[in-house]
Order: sequence, then structure tokens, then C-alpha cells
Amino acid sequence: MPKSRRTVIAPPPVPLSAVFLPNRVLSVVLSDDEDVQWNWTCTLDGVSYVSGYLIVKKTRVRSSEVTSGVVRRA
Repeated sequence: MPKSRRTVIAPPPVPLSAVFLPNRVLSVVLSDDEDVQWNWTCTLDGVSYVSGYLIVKKTRVRSSEVTSGVVRRA
């Protein structure tokens, strides 16, 4: 059975008024069992934008590992 796919949109640059650079990542297509880790670049004028990504296998989080919305990892 083929895995379903989903598109994840990259976070916007910071500050939001920043000019969109031509080499920034817009979105990534993932399988249901994948997650994305965004790589950020910070410029000298204080702008931060997603310039890359890493696709990783999704890990299951047990409810006992989540406290106040924060995942605790060993």
C-alpha cells in the first residue's frame, strides 16, 4: 500500500517584514512517517530564514514524556 504524502510549509522569515530571499526553502513533501527539521540562516542585518532542511523518521512520543506541551528527551 503506498504511503500518503503531505506538504509542510516552511516557517516565514523573521522579522515578518524581511524581504523573501530567492534561495529560501518554501515547503517540503513528506511521507506520513517523516518529519522535518528546519535549518535557519541568520544574516548580519538580523534577518533569520529557513535555508535548508533535514528529513527524519517520525518518532513516537509517549504521553509521559510531554509536560506542559514540552517534549522531554533523554
